[in-house]
Amino acid sequence: MLGYHTTEARTPRPIERNGNNCLKDLQHWFPDARKEPKDDTFEIGLVLAGAVSAGSYTAGVMDFLFEALDQWYALRKDDCSLPKHNVVLRVISGASAGGINGAIAAAACRYRFPPVTCENANENGSKNPFFKTWIKGIDISRLLDTSDLNTRPVRSMLNSQCLDELAKNIVEFGGSRPHRSERKWFADPFKLLLTVTNLRGVPYQVRFSSSTGLGHEMVMHRDHMGFSVPVSCDPIQSPQAPPDLVPLSHRNNTKDPAWMLLATTALASGAFPVALAARILSRPGSDYEYRYIFPYAGTEPVYSPPRIESDESYSFAAVDGGAMNNEPFELAHRELAGLKARNPRSGDTACRAIIMVDPFTDGSQKELYQADGSLWSTVLALFPALVAQTRFKQIDLTLAEAEDV
Repeated sequence: MLGYHTTEARTPRPIERNGNNCLKDLQHWFPDARKEPKDDTFEIGLVLAGAVSAGSYTAGVMDFLFEALDQWYALRKDDCSLPKHNVVLRVISGASAGGINGAIAAAACRYRFPPVTCENANENGSKNPFFKTWIKGIDISRLLDTSDLNTRPVRSMLNSQCLDELAKNIVEFGGSRPHRSERKWFADPFKLLLTVTNLRGVPYQVRFSSSTGLGHEMVMHRDHMGFSVPVSCDPIQSPQAPPDLVPLSHRNNTKDPAWMLLATTALASGAFPVALAARILSRPGSDYEYRYIFPYAGTEPVYSPPRIESDESYSFAAVDGGAMNNEPFELAHRELAGLKARNPRSGDTACRAIIMVDPFTDGSQKELYQADGSLWSTVLALFPALVAQTRFKQIDLTLAEAEDV
């Protein structure tokens, strides 16, 4: 599957690595703290975890969220008993199946579509993008078809060709009636961040203060792609997106390279290694200069630029984002709070929250594989250990246990 280049529509904006312009640019796009929302506004971020085929569960949650917030905003105009505060969804971050559901939300956010229940599934299923994708669109018989073996090289254990068609159907979705007035519970535009595992990797170097000029080489494989998603159907002038986000147009269609890049990214995020085909993604090298910013404890942010030319078109093979970052909590948190800040945590002052949708709960420690020291048991224990370590986040554990958060 070819990647879709967007460098023509998105001019790389490399950081000036010397001078005040660098600091001003970073602080503009990545402020230390976000401004507090208005008193009557509560901001949320959605984190859609990897789920394999249980992405159908996440799809049902997303369908209900659209239905509930659409109805709430419609009814509260006439019902004085309903709360009058605003809810604004600022960011969706997703991994694997969660990334696919995030892409569906991006294509569907400008259109009306009927919710699906057990009673009306036959009638409304084909009109609902979440149900149509996960229940009608994915079938094991199509994945087991062997027609892909006629082409070389073989790309995956399962036939991934049907997923290409599925991704195009997502991009081409159009509801029965566009929203002439935007959905007020979406930020316009909102950010969509999809995790991928970058098999090429992004090279970095730690430079030592020595006369040899040698450095320590490191490669980053935990990656993500970002998109700026408009909500209004009207071709109005949207606010400028940060340089490392791909701006999507208000008309989703398969002839738009940016929308097809989103489709390919969603497939890459859900490409379970070996079972499903890897995808080739392409982006300006300058994306990484804006993205990876590491603040000191002091007042000014600093950045660690990768060893990629800013004007280079950087291509890489990508597989399942859940392999490296299955629950991209920190991506949504940084968008809500800012680079260094934290959101108000106590219940009486909280003005923002992150909602995680995860169909699975992991087993207890007693159920983890116990290696007995033999060669085979060590091999069997190694891969789960590598995956589990990439998903371990001490700060999330600490905050979840805190009674005042």
